[in-house]
Amino acid sequence: GDEVEDESVRQALRGQAGPGYSEAQHVGCEQLCRSLQRSQQKLDAEHQVATATWGAPLSLFSESAQQRATESGVHDWAI
Repeated sequence: GDEVEDESVRQALRGQAGPGYSEAQHVGCEQLCRSLQRSQQKLDAEHQVATATWGAPLSLFSESAQQRATESGVHDWAI
């Protein structure tokens, strides 16, 4: 199923053998796209849970909040 395919993709990208294989397998474009789409869907669902828990959108920052984060040493990728 999807979980086996996703695990195979992860293993292949690491250069490791996937489930049921003795060596790393080739990852096709369609297989990679399917796996990425499923991962994005899972991430979106978790983002919605985090937003609901926080009580406000996590991805919306004012310029002043962004500046404060930068000044306090938050990594650029996290802002």
